Amino acid sequence: MKIALGTVQFGINYGVTNPSGRSPIQEVRQILEFASKNGISMLDTAPSYGESEKVLGGNSLTNFNLVTKTPFIKRQIIGESEVDYVVKVFYDSLKKLGVKSLYGLIIHQISDIYKSGFEKLYVKLKQLKENGLVKKIGISVYEQSEIDYFLGRYKFDLIQLPLNVFDQRLLKTGTLSKLKEEDIEIHARSIFLQGILLAEPEVLHSQFREAQCVHTRYYEDLRANGLSLLEGALYFIKDITEIDYAVIGVNNFKQLNEIYNSYLNIMNYKNVGIDYTKHSVSNEKIIDPRKW
Repeated sequence: MKIALGTVQFGINYGVTNPSGRSPIQEVRQILEFASKNGISMLDTAPSYGESEKVLGGNSLTNFNLVTKTPFIKRQIIGESEVDYVVKVFYDSLKKLGVKSLYGLIIHQISDIYKSGFEKLYVKLKQLKENGLVKKIGISVYEQSEIDYFLGRYKFDLIQLPLNVFDQRLLKTGTLSKLKEEDIEIHARSIFLQGILLAEPEVLHSQFREAQCVHTRYYEDLRANGLSLLEGALYFIKDITEIDYAVIGVNNFKQLNEIYNSYLNIMNYKNVGIDYTKHSVSNEKIIDPRKW
């Protein structure tokens, strides 16, 4: 497992436990310099992340592989004008980022795959790949049914999916293994559950009261085994061999430095004594940010 740097905080205020708001440009520069020097080579962005692509493009991106996403399509039918719009936004992304090609282009809004005419968009994405403008095309999902739908219908090279201590759905069903059998690169996102897994239970906002009980049990388990909240979240995904990259968003250099050092530490940990399966949560009001 390698670290990929999520950049949503570079362009907009993001995260239910983030009081700092958008990252200042100088902070972004320091983050990117540190990432480059320490082998963090994958950057994840999107047109919907406000100024993120433009901010990134103001820096040297020579040492990075870049993944961006398609824009949201408002209409329920995807016609030529919608395909042209997606392609235009893609070229705008290249311009903002100051690059000639990208590592990955991901369908951002999973609902687009179900729309009439999606095949036209899929063919265009494959053409961008064939023309060398993007190395891999992919999709961002939230749940099992979405993966079941596209497997057998479309060939994607890359998938971005949620996975964390509380949300173990795709791990328990064996779906990660199935994706690897299809030679699909897996980028795990939401490993901190927008910061909830890094916050002590008693300081969680009242809207997450349903999570406090399960979080308290998890927190006590970590303390009994000598792990911090950050180490616990990272250790959970450390040995999931199907994961190629863990997408981690930060607001400032201090956060990245702390995460990176914890990442190095847990790589040497063996058998810490935590049974993560007992901390799996099925309540979607806790594990699915769309339902918050």
